[in-house]
Order: sequence, then C-alpha cells, then structure tokens
Amino acid sequence: MVNILLAYDDNDMRLGDYFQKSYEHISNWVSMNPDVVVNALRGLDCTELNVNSHIATYNGDRFIFAGLSHGNEDALCTSNDNYASLANSSSFHNSFFYTCACLTADVLGGDLINKGCLVYIGYDSVVYVPESHFEVFIKCENFALGTFVTSGKHIGACFREMNELYNAEIDKLVIGNDIIAASLLNESKDSLVILGDQNLTINDFRI
Repeated sequence: MVNILLAYDDNDMRLGDYFQKSYEHISNWVSMNPDVVVNALRGLDCTELNVNSHIATYNGDRFIFAGLSHGNEDALCTSNDNYASLANSSSFHNSFFYTCACLTADVLGGDLINKGCLVYIGYDSVVYVPESHFEVFIKCENFALGTFVTSGKHIGACFREMNELYNAEIDKLVIGNDIIAASLLNESKDSLVILGDQNLTINDFRI
C-alpha cells in the first residue's frame, strides 16, 4: 500500500478551478497504481489541524503529500489557514512533498528536508498560469509525481523527464506563435526545484 494525501484549494476565488482540475488530473493518474490509497482535503478542509490529523493516521510510515494551492516562502496556504508551514514541517517526516504553490522552495522546502522529509519538489518563485492554458500547465507540473507513482522510476529521472516535457510543450507553443504562454511555461519550468534523495522509487513508499 502507498498512502497519498492530496490537499487542494478548490475554494480559491481566482484559481480554484485550476487547483480542482490539477487535483482531478493527479488523482486519476496516481490511482492507476492499484496499491495507492488516496486521501483528499479540499478547500475549507485544508487546515493545519486536518493535515496533521491525517498524517498521524500513517503512524510514522512513509507517505506522499501534494499541496495544490497558493503559497509563499514558508507556507502553503488558503484564505483561511496555513496548512503546511514551518509550524508543522516536522509532520512531513518520511514524506515525498510535492507542491505547485509559489515560492515554497525558498524557505519551506529546505526546512522540510531538515525535518526529515525525504524529497521535495516545488517552485522557488512566483508562477503565473494563463486561464487559457490550464491544461498544459497541469500536464507539465504533475508529470514528475504521476510518473513516479506509476512507472517505478526514481524521482530524479522523473524530474528530468518533466523538464523534457516542459521543453517539448514550450516548443509547441512557440511554433503556434503563442509566445506569452510559452514564456510563462518556461518561467514555470525554470522555477522548479528538487531537494532531497533523488534515488527514491515508489517501492520506497510501500508499507
């Protein structure tokens, strides 16, 4: 069994649809692995208390966490709460922590690793997503996590292949003369950071 906790802010006024679509995309993808057990926290349920309570049920075993929401240097957040931050970073001991939240690689990512998180993937800057291109941004940024869970490849290889996918999609946008979207997707790619043990595979998260 592989435990995955997916937190997504479908209640956000500006990007709620994006986070919802991203959740649906990654949830459907990782569920292709029959050993996966997905627990989800949506919008108003994304609180530090709820996150900590769910993680506690894993009894210290390894798990995967994905946070799909806004963020800043030291927290993943909704309009109501910081649900993953420096205040509860030790709760993510023994986890693979993935997030599309802006800026978290600057402070939170390193703190998570220092507190025993096994691997972290996230952004070190602000990422802008044009509404007309939700699908391609979600496809690219979820690639490493989805591939990791379903392919058996180690996370370092998945991360490199994600960058290759970004480059291919950027080229398509350039060929289509969609220069602004191509530029934003390129900035997204360049902002991605991986920290921790890049040799881990999904087998390291089976309990």
